[in-house]
Order: sequence, then structure tokens, then C-alpha cells
Amino acid sequence: LTAAVAAAARDRAGFFTAPRPPVPASGATGITWSIDEAAGLPCTGAARLRFYPARGSDEATIIVPHMNTLKDDYGQMCQALRFFGTSTVRYTMPFHDGRIEATEGETGSGRRQMVSANLGLTIACIRQSVIEVIALAKHLRERGYRRINLVGVSLGTCTAAIAGAISELFDTVSVFL
Repeated sequence: LTAAVAAAARDRAGFFTAPRPPVPASGATGITWSIDEAAGLPCTGAARLRFYPARGSDEATIIVPHMNTLKDDYGQMCQALRFFGTSTVRYTMPFHDGRIEATEGETGSGRRQMVSANLGLTIACIRQSVIEVIALAKHLRERGYRRINLVGVSLGTCTAAIAGAISELFDTVSVFL
């Protein structure tokens, strides 16, 4: 474990890359991607992120929520940001919302896998969320957004702080414990 941590510390950007990173696709009300097992990430399957586009805006904000959020949490915050001219994406963390296995359900143990007694899985989930948030920021840049803000809340601060530290895609990073 010590050697793995030392290697990750030497190559921070390399640690937060995946052999097959997610490739987001935009739809009318959301952004989706699918992760297969070959990606080497712990939470596979489809991710569906809610997108709140602001008409004529070249600024986007990615919100990384707290643990155990439900799919409609942060909707009012996203709508308020859209009202003030900022397109907003509400990110869905691994093992949350529709990313929970069907057998786990909304209150099952799937949510607890993001942070658990299994330290290796917890590190892998945080790594995956950083990889996905950076891929999402790249996608927004490709769609013409010139300014990208990143907001992390509670557990989401871990993802936001790391992504903001290793990627130059973000213009601002705000963390709320």
C-alpha cells in the first residue's frame, strides 16, 4: 500500500486517468456516459447527469454533491444558477442514484460503497469521481463553455479539491464542508 501511495504521489495526474475514460454525450435534459468493466473503474454502467442549460451562456458549473443524495437534490440550486445565467450540471457520484445496482435499491448497501471500511474501494471510488468530473469538464469545453466552475459539497469537496488541483480546466473551485 505504501508503494502504491508513493507512486500515486509522484504522478498525480497519471493516477487520475483511466485507460478508457468516460466519453460524455449530451441530450436534451442530461449528459450520459457508460463505463464498461474494461475501464478498470469500480462503478460500471450508465451515469445520467441532470443538465440545466442557461440560454446563451458560455459559463457552466459542475456541482459535486454530498454522499447519499437523491436524484432531485440540488435541483433548486441548479435552477437558481441557470436563472442567473450559468448552465449547471449536477454530477452523480459512483454508487448513487441510478448508478446503484438494481438489487441494492435506493436505500441499499450500494450507497455505502463510495465510502466504506474497504479503503481500497473508497480510494478507487474517489479516483473514479475525479476522472469523471475532469471528463465532464472536457465535454463542456468541447461544447463551447469558456468558463467552468466546480462546486463540491461535503464528500463532494474531496472530488472537487483533487480535480481542481490537478486539472487546469476549472476557472474556480468552491468547496463547502
